[in-house]
Amino acid sequence: MLFSSTRAAFSENAAHLASFRSRKARARQRAGFDDFLRSTFQCALMFCSVAANPALRKRNIKVEGLPKGFIEKDPPVTELNHRTADHPIHSIFLERWSPRAFTGEEIIEKELLALFEAARWAPSASNIQPWRFVYARRGTDYFASLLETLDEGNQRWAKNASALVIILSKTHRQTSSGEIRPAYTHAFDTGAAWFAFALQTQLAGWHAHAMAGIDRDKAMRVVGVPEHYRVEAAVAIGRLADPATLPDDLREREKPSQRKPINEFVFEGQFRGD
Repeated sequence: MLFSSTRAAFSENAAHLASFRSRKARARQRAGFDDFLRSTFQCALMFCSVAANPALRKRNIKVEGLPKGFIEKDPPVTELNHRTADHPIHSIFLERWSPRAFTGEEIIEKELLALFEAARWAPSASNIQPWRFVYARRGTDYFASLLETLDEGNQRWAKNASALVIILSKTHRQTSSGEIRPAYTHAFDTGAAWFAFALQTQLAGWHAHAMAGIDRDKAMRVVGVPEHYRVEAAVAIGRLADPATLPDDLREREKPSQRKPINEFVFEGQFRGD
């Protein structure tokens, strides 16, 4: 009787122990699987962030860990693209430049509109959003019309762009009472939209070259701009080509330009520049 009771108790304890071990094993498995999911998710995010950015793919930048709330896609740099920054900044600011040598390959409308989508979300005073863009893709009648609004010097190389854009800003705004007033930040806001457009162009594997050399009066007529708008600039968009495709005088200039040091345009407390 005692033996039977002891054996029953032992069996019960063994069953509890087996159950406990099984639960621990399942917990370890779940924990391992959770770790696996986290690692897989992390790798997927890293892959997507790198795959979406040609510049990152090119440099094979390593991403360590998963920071809280975001992925460190590109650590700050000071030297890149034959440029040197005085302070560490995101690589996109040194990578972006304005080439003239373009391949002339087609850019589909969907790709082009994605660039304007970035411009759409630029900051804007009172959310007026005064920027306007008129574009023409290579191979269309519009392309030739926009090309003719450029200075001859710009036409020499912009003819090989995949798309041309004229950027305008709305100089006046209408109040709720119907009064027409100057929009003092129209150029400031439109510049922000252009830069958002330029950065998205770079991230998408294209290049954008903005031009001040444009016949503004002619551009206003060609694209049918009403009053209270101003032509700010033109932009050529394309894939980077061999500089050898450019005329000799332009080929020598086909490299990223440098910038003034910060102390020439940033002042604490009081203006001290030219």
